[in-house]
Amino acid sequence: MANPQLITYLKTYTSQGHAIPALKQSLLGQGWSQEDIDAAVTEFQKSPSTGSSNLNSPTSRPKLIGFMGWIGLIGSALATLFGLAILVMAVVMAPIVTTVMATFIEMVPVLQLLGDIGTASGFVLFAFLMTPLLLGIFGLVANISLLKMKKLGWTLYMLQQVVVILLNVLTDSFYSFSGVILPILLIGYLWNKRELFVN
Repeated sequence: MANPQLITYLKTYTSQGHAIPALKQSLLGQGWSQEDIDAAVTEFQKSPSTGSSNLNSPTSRPKLIGFMGWIGLIGSALATLFGLAILVMAVVMAPIVTTVMATFIEMVPVLQLLGDIGTASGFVLFAFLMTPLLLGIFGLVANISLLKMKKLGWTLYMLQQVVVILLNVLTDSFYSFSGVILPILLIGYLWNKRELFVN
């Protein structure tokens, strides 16, 4: 028979959005035995009012984390599409640009000396063009994992916000609300909710 106090504890904290694995760790830290905890979780999951299908599901996710994940997912999808569009345009335009540049280099002999620099700058340009696509894919993985309440999503989302802050600081947008202050607030919020995320 499961301890009713533990079942009440599980009901209370799962209804507030806490994940079962985090609650189990908390109970272990409070001195409860693994057997008592496992029995209470099993009994709790059998309960018709909770059911195991509700545990760690989107309904047990705090609303703000869901909002952050969906907004991030939409933004990441748009960044991925934008990156793909840039890449397609670069591939389509490459023969035209190459022909124009070759003609221009033939007309101005001094530019022939810059041929090696042109090749290196082509690689830099390609890397620059790939950035929106790579950031979009990174954001998709981060936000999907965040919506699933996975520790990977928490980590990637935190990293993404740090990058946003750094980019804004480096581009002199230090006092921008959306570029610096909002990411700091999101990092603080997610840091306080880190126990909700599971592996």
